[in-house]
Amino acid sequence: MNAAVTSETDEPLVNKPQVPSVIVHEDSSATPSVTVGRAPDGRVFEVPKTNDMISSLFNPFVKHTLIDWIVLAFLGSYVALYFLLNGSVRQYTFLALFAFWRLSYNAGIGYLLHVQSKNARLVKWARDFGVFDDKTAIHKLVKHELTAKMGTDYKFENMPDEFNTWLIFRILVDLILCSDFTTYFLFGLTCYNTLDSPVYLVLFRWLIGIGLLVFNLWVKVDAHRVVKDYAWYWGDFFFLEDLELTFDGVFEMAPHPMYSVGYAGYYGGCIITASYKLLFASLLAHAAQFVFLTLVENPHIEKTYNPSPPHKRLNSTANMDNIAAKSSSTSLNTENDLVPDVSEDSDAFPAMVAFFNFHVYRVSDVFTVLLAVYSLFPLLLPSHRIYDYFATSLSLAWILFNCIGLGIILRKQSESQSWTKLFVKYGRTPVQAFEEWKSVYNLCNVLTYTSFLVVVLRELDWPPRTENGFRYVSGLMLIALHLWVSTSIYDSLGQFGWFFGDFFLPSNSSLTYSGIYRYFNNPGRVLGTAGLWGAVLMTNSRTVFLLSAIHTFGGIGFLKFVETPHMRLLYGDQLRKEAGVVKNLKRAARLPDPFEKKVRDIQGSIDKVFSETTAAVEEFLAGAGPRLGGNVTNLKSASKVLLSKYPAKLIITRVSDELQGIDPGQYSIEVSAKSGKKSSDDGVLEVTIGDPIVVNWTSSPNRSLKDWIGLYKVGANGSTLASNVSSKGRWSAISSEAYEDHTAGVIESYSDHGEVEFRGDALFWEAGTYEFRYHHDGRHNVMAISQPFRIVLNKVECDDFETIEKTLFPMIQKCFETSGTVEAKGAEMRPGTSIPPRNADDDLWDENLDEEQIMKRVGFCIKEMYGIEFAVQVIASEKSAKSLAMRIAKTKHALKPFTVHSAQ
Repeated sequence: MNAAVTSETDEPLVNKPQVPSVIVHEDSSATPSVTVGRAPDGRVFEVPKTNDMISSLFNPFVKHTLIDWIVLAFLGSYVALYFLLNGSVRQYTFLALFAFWRLSYNAGIGYLLHVQSKNARLVKWARDFGVFDDKTAIHKLVKHELTAKMGTDYKFENMPDEFNTWLIFRILVDLILCSDFTTYFLFGLTCYNTLDSPVYLVLFRWLIGIGLLVFNLWVKVDAHRVVKDYAWYWGDFFFLEDLELTFDGVFEMAPHPMYSVGYAGYYGGCIITASYKLLFASLLAHAAQFVFLTLVENPHIEKTYNPSPPHKRLNSTANMDNIAAKSSSTSLNTENDLVPDVSEDSDAFPAMVAFFNFHVYRVSDVFTVLLAVYSLFPLLLPSHRIYDYFATSLSLAWILFNCIGLGIILRKQSESQSWTKLFVKYGRTPVQAFEEWKSVYNLCNVLTYTSFLVVVLRELDWPPRTENGFRYVSGLMLIALHLWVSTSIYDSLGQFGWFFGDFFLPSNSSLTYSGIYRYFNNPGRVLGTAGLWGAVLMTNSRTVFLLSAIHTFGGIGFLKFVETPHMRLLYGDQLRKEAGVVKNLKRAARLPDPFEKKVRDIQGSIDKVFSETTAAVEEFLAGAGPRLGGNVTNLKSASKVLLSKYPAKLIITRVSDELQGIDPGQYSIEVSAKSGKKSSDDGVLEVTIGDPIVVNWTSSPNRSLKDWIGLYKVGANGSTLASNVSSKGRWSAISSEAYEDHTAGVIESYSDHGEVEFRGDALFWEAGTYEFRYHHDGRHNVMAISQPFRIVLNKVECDDFETIEKTLFPMIQKCFETSGTVEAKGAEMRPGTSIPPRNADDDLWDENLDEEQIMKRVGFCIKEMYGIEFAVQVIASEKSAKSLAMRIAKTKHALKPFTVHSAQ
């Protein structure tokens, strides 16, 4: 999805830091003159100015204390050791030193911060050792050293114990961090390899490596500019500063930048030295840093800045009343039982994501696992071109369906709620439709990646070759990045967002950019395919490259044509144009004004071409959709035209040759004006569906008693001289003397004129343009054709239950009418005839009768009037017109938010 969707009641983003430094200055470009600190006991104090590590240790113009000289002596000893030792002894010595100081950092500092966060143990230790007792020698030493290091605004006695303990802790941090960096640098020098590589490759390695080192330096410097010494040295473990939280610079580029992209220099050094030893040491060190972040910093951040809300005791009586109200079938609120609030109990029974949240009693989960196992079958096949093609084709099919097939489903769902309406049609709820979508989406994702994995494993060299070690390591790193991005997306979006919930259900959530979405607008499309390209590196296979490229570009198309239009539809101006990474890159790559203007002009031209191309593709798809989606209907229409041209091959048309002496001018037929009203647009008579239609006719006095009138769609017959399409029972005799049936509609009949009425089964129960045809002597010779008229059904826009019931009930009564209902007006119904309901509470259906045709009419009318399609089985399950109206009202309420967005 494009952004994390969170509850409107969430705290503002500015109060939820997720960086090692959690508190930063209100204005990162200008340090405030006075910074106020708060000790845990509530004491307020002015925070003195402090110097950073580089200035305090390496600035020759700053007075150095005894402790500074001790730290510098440690660093000098490492350099001396480097020159005293040589060969593998020097290399392994510095590897051991680096490992020691790295453990001192992650395990040592981590433990100290952990105990300080839990119960302020460092402050207690300082007090126990007499650091704050002016009678002890250690007090005098510490006071002298800290006073010498600090400025004139610092007084040891005036500061809280927590602040002074923090200053002591900083000394230890300086020693560990400087030793960690120095030993790593010297270990890197011992690992440098002079490979027999072409000069251009060596230059390329150095260029990339130096670029990463410069980038690493910028990250650290910019991070310190933003967070200052307070957060650099984990000050919030000891006291808090009253400063507004903000994220600027590098903190907009990546989560925890000092621990993520802030270690890019590790890999720059590995590229320059071309050493696997340095690479693996760097990977382990970097991994240890993330363990430190996970076990030490994140828990402290959550405890300090995101405390859990107090638990509230539920009132059981009120809760039961609420449940009872929700379960009432007659209650109809805006958020009714058809669409519960998705923010409540959304994770009570979480759907399976990949293979997580698996439940053996859930059929869809078991089905997904079984299909995933079956998809691994090609791994058992021998290495042969045919089997390779089979595995590749299977993977390609799933990739295309994942990108295009699911994209079409979601696009249709966004535009017309087609997926939800399909389930509503068969009596299911929108929530159930969403649950089924979750299963389908997860199944497609699982099979897409398992089938791709099969291709990768078949293309992979086994056993791995040592000369390809760098490709394997790089590939595994990209796969790890892919997994981390996916996990971060899920953490930000939750189940609702992961499964595109806002395509299916309304939510009281607003759009916020939290987690990984703070840095990328679409992390799944930017970094979410990193694992695929990692597989390309590991296999060095053109097949895997092709599949990865298709998947990547398919994902971009999915974003462009499915996600972005829907997000723009729902959230409009809430969508941001640039994420943190883009803003910082543009800021870093700012060009002189003339060049920047030229670049903007070129970019505008490209955007215009892309927009026009997008519009053309969307227009093509919109036009092709009805053709592709309505093949059966189009085939049916085409067949009718074909059969109209060649009727002899289809139907035996009974045409009389005994028309001599009959004047066609004496015949006419017209629809009575009282059957409907003329359209204000084109003057064509419009009749409401189900309303009786009265037809007036004239004929020759010596007409046949077997003359009859049929009802047809305009254009269904290819000739005006003979009808070559069956009327399918939609006809009436003009006299009750010649036929035993189809005479119920005869109102009056004379030798040269008369009147008949079409109703019930004799009518078309679908909107369209129609005509009546007068036929001679029981055959298909056409003597007269009426003016075309339209059968229409007006839509009902309101969605309240009372109005729906009021408009639905009369239409249901019409649907019950058959040509036999009026066989004798005022007489009893003949056996086997369905009886129309007298009021909205009457039972609709008789279990002893086959009333499917009536149910189909009701279903069509509901679809035309209210825009909701129900299956016959659903209509049959509703026992009265009132209950059916209730179902319609609830369904319209469920779809209402999406209808409003579509209208906008």
